[in-house]
Amino acid sequence: MKDKELRYLLTQNCNYDCVFCNREGFHKKSSTKMLSEDYTYLFTVFKDNFDWQEISLTGGEPLLYESFDILVKDIHNNQGIITVISNGELLDKHLDTIALLKRVNLSLHTLNEAKYNFLTNRIGKLPKVISNIKATKTNLPHVDVRLNVVLKKDINDELDDIKRLIDFANTNDCSIKFIELSNNKDILVPLDEVKVKIEILGFKERLQDKRKIIMSDNIILSRNSCNTAQKTEDPSDTCNKLMDFFITPSGTINLCSETDKEISILNEVKQRDNNMLIEKLKHISTCFGQNCNYQKEYIL
Repeated sequence: MKDKELRYLLTQNCNYDCVFCNREGFHKKSSTKMLSEDYTYLFTVFKDNFDWQEISLTGGEPLLYESFDILVKDIHNNQGIITVISNGELLDKHLDTIALLKRVNLSLHTLNEAKYNFLTNRIGKLPKVISNIKATKTNLPHVDVRLNVVLKKDINDELDDIKRLIDFANTNDCSIKFIELSNNKDILVPLDEVKVKIEILGFKERLQDKRKIIMSDNIILSRNSCNTAQKTEDPSDTCNKLMDFFITPSGTINLCSETDKEISILNEVKQRDNNMLIEKLKHISTCFGQNCNYQKEYIL
């Protein structure tokens, strides 16, 4: 279990509507049943019983979650090491809370404002996001800022787009991660092509594993677990090893990023039933990858 990531999907609400959003693999609306104290309790169970201190808070836009500040402080007070995945527009309203984070991953797919407007389906937001990134690095230098980039074919995949983002990351002491998504494969740039483009810019591969390719100290290429599993001899086993623990607002854990398969832990959490919850989490860890869509589609 420890090789996976613990991720709380706090809300499915978002102030953006990005053209390639995969909604973290959740294809149906999840009712809000988990309270901040439920999330905190669940974190302590993971930490105390599975030695799991790192956690990511995502969405939607997690900064829209009404108890965001309270939850971050509570998890931090329980020795949690926290990453938040955000589009960055609301960072300036939560700087005291952001100060408690290990890292904030910000979606920044281009520095061209017209392209940014198209990709996010919002107008005039880019200057605010850039300002928030700079303010975060200036006021909270201990917080790692990582730029999350998804490349869409013929929109933001030109070498100049990529170079400007890398230069911006270097100038502002940020790392940058190019993300491979499994949805809309016909419009998104495959990771292998992203790697070639970055190599053209003079960066060479330093390290590679099933989750990522590291091109330099601050350039990372992030693999999609389903795409990776599909190319292995045993996709089900690969998925089991790579699929993270995603906790939904309704208290379920998603078993597959391309289907609606999930198992509920809501009752155990609400009843604070440690023993039953621990056993259920152990069981769930064995269920990832079962009935994998790609099990019969192994690609040589």
